Parts: sequence; structure tokens; C-alpha cells
Amino acid sequence: AEAAALPQEVRAVARGLAGRLRLAFVSTVGFGGLPLWLRSFREACPQVSLALREATLDVQLRDFAAGNIDAGFVIHTPGEAPAGFERLSVGIEPLVLALPSSDRPPTDAQCRAAPLVIFPREVAPSLYDAILTHHGGAGQGVQIGQEAIQMQTIINLVSAAI
Repeated sequence: AEAAALPQEVRAVARGLAGRLRLAFVSTVGFGGLPLWLRSFREACPQVSLALREATLDVQLRDFAAGNIDAGFVIHTPGEAPAGFERLSVGIEPLVLALPSSDRPPTDAQCRAAPLVIFPREVAPSLYDAILTHHGGAGQGVQIGQEAIQMQTIINLVSAAI
């Protein structure tokens, strides 16, 4: 009986309707559409097992090279994508400046003069470069106050005025 079912199972795997999908994603995607996309995928392909892994772009690139993941969700600046990869835009997110609580909103000049809490460049080079270019404004140097990898850590450090 198991042998008779084998051709049907093989065809289902070949069509992407069965098997396993190893999916990586950057943490911020988990705050957006990822949960809904996963639910829709599970409804459409209930025979596909999902293996989820939260990973930054640099980690995903290593995992792709090692054959450890099949697909990934990353964030990069518009028009940029890692070399050698196909891309499909699934959304656009605004870039937002997080600030610690204050009685008065800071001026643009104060924001530009403040040190940044940001992820290391190797995590997402195009996004890092875009942030520094925007933050630096008219040729001013950018001071990095602290680097951190996960967005939740960055937000916590900013809220503590680090």
C-alpha cells in the first residue's frame, strides 16, 4: 500500500503541494504580513511542512549557500538585492526614526547630530548605507553610538537613551 502511494506523493512534492519548505525571515517581517502569509500558505498547502527561522540577511545568505534554507524574507533598499538572487517585492515599509521619550520633539538638526543605534553594516549593507546617507544629511559625519542586531534590542536601547 505504501509503495502504491509513492508516485502520488512524488507528484505532489514536485508540484509544491507536499514536502518541506525551509523559510527564513528578518524579525521585522514577523511584525507585518508574515503571520497572515503563513496561514494562507498552510491553508493552500496543508501537506507542506514549514520550518521557520528568524535570521538577518547575512545569516540567510550563508544558509542559502550551505543549502539550509529554501526561501527567505529580507529587507533592503528599493532596487537593491543580493547578487545572484531572484527577488519579489511583497511590500514597502517606511523608514522610521525611533527616539527616546522627551518633553519636546527634537529639531531635525538635533536628530542628525545624535548618535545612531543601528545594526552592523554586514547585516544589511544597502539598508545600512541608505540610513547613514539620509541621517548624515549635507555632508555631516554620522556617529554610531551602538550597534545591535535585533530590532527589538535596538528599540530598547533607543528608549533607554543609549
